[in-house]
Amino acid sequence: MTLVAFLLLINFNVQDAGEQLGYSQLMTEIQNEQVKKVVMGGSVISGERFDGSRFETIRPDVDDPKLLDTMLKHVIVEGRPPELGMAATQMAVGFIPFMLVLILLTVYFVPTIVAAIRGHQSARAVFALNLLVGWTFLGWVVAFVWALTNLTQVAVDSRTSESAADEILKLGSLRDQGLLTDEEFNMKKRQLLDHP
Repeated sequence: MTLVAFLLLINFNVQDAGEQLGYSQLMTEIQNEQVKKVVMGGSVISGERFDGSRFETIRPDVDDPKLLDTMLKHVIVEGRPPELGMAATQMAVGFIPFMLVLILLTVYFVPTIVAAIRGHQSARAVFALNLLVGWTFLGWVVAFVWALTNLTQVAVDSRTSESAADEILKLGSLRDQGLLTDEEFNMKKRQLLDHP
């Protein structure tokens, strides 16, 4: 039942629109005074001939003052507001590429954004890597991982280095006093140098 209703609706719309006519053919029929009435709505021109047949054509995107002058002499001209849905659709379709580019750029610069948000000390370097090599998958991943790392400067504990040196001096003094053998001194020195 739904299929029959759909087919009837399509048939009605096709019959209602009338014959598809070329723009040049419309101009010829208007000049030959075969057209009784036209309705202009957006880019579609529909109308009726004196014999009762209907037609439809698409108006070109160029302004044609000759068309209106010719029509006004011989034809009843009516206007119809352009379909708002069509304008909204055209705007949406035109907006999609812009949004797609914006989304792709955002995804491309995620490593830089993450580094900036985290206050990464090398955020500028992450940006440079992201900009220059981020177009490769590997470059993007390296920039992203770098942005996620928490680089903290390792402060060398100078006391540890001095302590080991002091310990070796103390051990050397004990060896000189004869309290340690050369073998014990070398073993302790190796332990201090290997594991500060």
